[in-house]
Amino acid sequence: MLTYKPYFLVALIICSLHGWTVRAQDFTFFENKIRPVLVEYCYECHAAGKKIRGGLSLDTKEGLLKGGDSGPAIDPKNPQQSLFLKVLSHSADIKMPPKGKLPGNIIGDLETWIKNGAPDPRTSNGPATIANNLDWKKAREFWSFKPVQKPMVPKESEPNPIDAFLRNTLNNQQIRPNPPASPATLVRRLSLTLTGLPPKMEDVEFLVKTPTENSYNTLVEKYLGSREYAEKWARHWLDVARYAEDQAHTFAVKPNTEAWRYRDWVISAFENDMPYNRFVSYQICADLMPEPERKTNLAALGFFGLGAQYYKNSDAARAIADELDDRVDTLSRGFLGLTLSCARCHDHKYDPIPTQDYYSIAGIFHSSKLANTSLATLEEAKRYDEAKKKYSDADHSLQNFLRSAKEPFLLKKCEELKEKLLELEGYLQKRKNQPNSPADTSLDALNKFLEKVKNDKKYKFLTDPWNSMVAAKNGAEKKQTGRTGARCLGFHHSG
Repeated sequence: MLTYKPYFLVALIICSLHGWTVRAQDFTFFENKIRPVLVEYCYECHAAGKKIRGGLSLDTKEGLLKGGDSGPAIDPKNPQQSLFLKVLSHSADIKMPPKGKLPGNIIGDLETWIKNGAPDPRTSNGPATIANNLDWKKAREFWSFKPVQKPMVPKESEPNPIDAFLRNTLNNQQIRPNPPASPATLVRRLSLTLTGLPPKMEDVEFLVKTPTENSYNTLVEKYLGSREYAEKWARHWLDVARYAEDQAHTFAVKPNTEAWRYRDWVISAFENDMPYNRFVSYQICADLMPEPERKTNLAALGFFGLGAQYYKNSDAARAIADELDDRVDTLSRGFLGLTLSCARCHDHKYDPIPTQDYYSIAGIFHSSKLANTSLATLEEAKRYDEAKKKYSDADHSLQNFLRSAKEPFLLKKCEELKEKLLELEGYLQKRKNQPNSPADTSLDALNKFLEKVKNDKKYKFLTDPWNSMVAAKNGAEKKQTGRTGARCLGFHHSG
């Protein structure tokens, strides 16, 4: 019979990690967007070691919450009514900083921070200090910087090492595992965990009828090899890669119509069991791989290419620095498990990462060009560029020919237009003076047409010279005004 002992300890660990992630990201926003603003614009007058102005101390969490002589500084329940925000946006009697109002994007970040509850990792132990000297030897003793070692598996009667570790921990805590799950419950848990979807009825019936370990393993392999499994677990990595199909950091939000290629590449990587070392390498430098690896995995560069791009008209240098920070942060969090962005402003307070390391990596990204590229081999791209150049050269020759042929063609048409209008003007004058003179059908039709389109801007090339000719006082003027039609045809001849 199939026996399965689900341990709720795993669920507890996952929930705990999820809660930590939320708090860590809240603090990251503070460290990246809020603390630098406070240091640059506020600490000069509102921090320890200085003459505290207005009784307001902004270098500790408690000082910010307490406020100063004018009352509490922030109101998380009503961010826009926070005195701190009003003062910085110059909408209160007091206007800070004195040198001028802060940029709109900074005010927006402060409002977002307060709206999210103003998470602040600082304590009342005084202002945060920056470590000038790191104890490298001590830092290397931190668990995450030690070489991976294979631990001794606890001597528990479990089918695999993971269960043995869990059983050992439960025994130490005097916790009894839950009873075995029924086959129907087990297959439902398996399907939801691996694919995110409820199982098909035939899968449930299969395990209920043959509740053996081999049957269970058969379903495990089935789900692990399914497209649904790849799609579900690829989503977790797409979150790490901060995948998005548009840009919300600029006034001109443009959907990235090719973003889906990176998404599908990640799904295919999971579906085809791509080794992790290749999974990492392709996302960092697929464009430097040999063919055909390069062409097949170019879409993997979306890991960096789909990152934030900021509006650069107001403060281009800051926008570029923020874009670089996004890539450094995504690289370090995704592949190193480190919050390297802390070192943007100071040596890391917990990990052995100096500011120099941060800017060394940022410099690599700064020297790289972000651009769309064709999903083709280098040889295919070369042939395409050569063909495109031939087309461009041929089109250039054609345009030169058309320009050279245009002048005599237009000049001829202008002369024909002038002569026709002069003939019409003479014909109408003769008919006026000699009503019984023979009629000309074609000239009568032209006259009716000119009368019909006299207010139509589309026919200005006809009506303008005709009106000028009719208003002319003598023959010389009539001939000269007839040439104005040439300008309407796009050509001007002085003769």
